[in-house]
This record gives sequence, C-alpha cells and structure tokens, in this order.
Amino acid sequence: MADVLLTHSYHLPYDPKQVRKMQPYPPLGTLYAASALRAGKIPVAVFDTMLEDPNPGFAVALLQHRPKLVVIYEDDFNFLSKMCLTRMRELAWQLARQAKEAGAVVIAHGSDMTDQAESYLRNGVDFILLGEAEGTLVELCFAIVSARPYSDIPGLIYLDATGTLLKSSGGAPKNASWSALPRPARELIDLAPYRQAWSAAHGRFSTNVVASRGCPYRCNWCAKPISGNKFQIRPARSVAAEIRELKEVYGVEHIWFGDDVFALNHQWVQDFADEIETMKCALPLRFSLALI
Repeated sequence: MADVLLTHSYHLPYDPKQVRKMQPYPPLGTLYAASALRAGKIPVAVFDTMLEDPNPGFAVALLQHRPKLVVIYEDDFNFLSKMCLTRMRELAWQLARQAKEAGAVVIAHGSDMTDQAESYLRNGVDFILLGEAEGTLVELCFAIVSARPYSDIPGLIYLDATGTLLKSSGGAPKNASWSALPRPARELIDLAPYRQAWSAAHGRFSTNVVASRGCPYRCNWCAKPISGNKFQIRPARSVAAEIRELKEVYGVEHIWFGDDVFALNHQWVQDFADEIETMKCALPLRFSLALI
C-alpha cells in the first residue's frame, strides 16, 4: 500500500506515429516527483502508462495500493508529453474519474493541466499544480494526509467549496532545489518492457537522462508553462554517476539527453566529459533539444 499513487497520461499505443518509431522513454518528470515524495517520507508507488494498457492496469493498481491520493504527473522532460494531445487529456480525465470512484483525492500537473485547469477540475481533478511542482506536491500531499490546511501552499488551482469558482494560491513556483533531488526513482517502474521494445526495434537499449532543467532564452514561438525562463543544471559528477548506474545496473547501451538546452555552459560540458572518463562509463550519447 502507498499513500500516493503517481501516474501520467501518455500511453504509447495511442500515438501511432510513435509506435512506428518505437523509441519509448520512461517518464522522468513523474519519477522525479516520486523521488521528491520519498525524500519527504511519503510512501509512493508509480503506475506507468507508457507501455501498459491503462484501462485494466490502473484499476489493478488502485486495488493493490489503495492510495489516499492519486497524482497524474506528466513528464516535463519529454516533448511528447508537452504537446497537450487530446487523447492524453481524455485519458487523464478517465484516470481521475477512476481515482475518485476509489475514494482518492486527485492531483494533476502538466502543460495541458496548466493551460486548461478548469476543464480538468470539472472532470475529476481536485488540485492543479503549477510551475516546477515537486515541492508543492510534497507540501500538498503532506497537508491532505495529515488533514492540515492547504490554502497557503503556493502554486495551486482548485474549485471553491461550492464547486463554482476557481481558487488560486499564487503564481507558479520554481523549484530551486531540483538539481539536488535524488535521481529519478526508476526502481518504482518496470524497465524490462522498455529494454524489450528498444532491443527488438533498434538492437540496443536506450534510456533518457536530463542534466538540466528549463531554458533561459525567450523565443517567441516556445510555450514554457512549467519552468518559464529559469535554467538550472545538475553537478557534472552526479550526471556521470547516474549514467554509470544505468550502464552497470540496468544494462543501458545508449543515452538520450532530454534537456531543453544542452551545452549552454561550456565549462560544465568539459567537467562532464572528464567525469565520464574518470568513471569509465562512456556510452553512445544522443543529444536532442526536447522543445517545450
């Protein structure tokens, strides 16, 4: 059992183009949220919808964990889950309704939730989290579990007691301590289906890592509802150690960096290269701009 059941609404089979590509990556944003909850001593489980059918699977997860709270937390580090697909929205509403029927409080976070908060609140969601929401999530879950007030927690949108008016507890917070969070809790999901999918389609197992969060630039075509223009980067040694773990523990053979902007800090890139060499954990690296 877990107090919090985390999930997300991107199911690969609902996206035929991506099925043809068959390049599934675990939901790092969701797994970072799990790491934050664990650091806050809140028991958490994860139901990963990427490759598992959410229709029977989520119902089983609800029965297994009997959570007090269900959190639909989208992956802020994958451009696919930032695209606000209608099918994702419909699945999120379905998950929210199932969770409510099971007696759970429902919390949601993501680009589409930020842009369409009221529509989610009218379809089973109790709270929308704004901005870089790991800290807000921990505070809100702790408040609900311990029956404490939540109105002064920043970065929330919810309906008032009559269910008619939107209430906001301030603007979108930025998590200045994100780079100090423990690595994403990959052990809470099953990586075997990812390995099987990648190996069958491409002959190697690729997975994702992020070294930084956000982008400091102000391009007029780029919607950035989560991080705004804030940018922060993890210590080079920490990123290299994560890659070593992925290589040695999980058998990863290829890394995709899902940063919004990579190599912004040239000294960091040199430090990272030195750490990779020191730890002897070099792998083929594919750098990609995960456009917001």
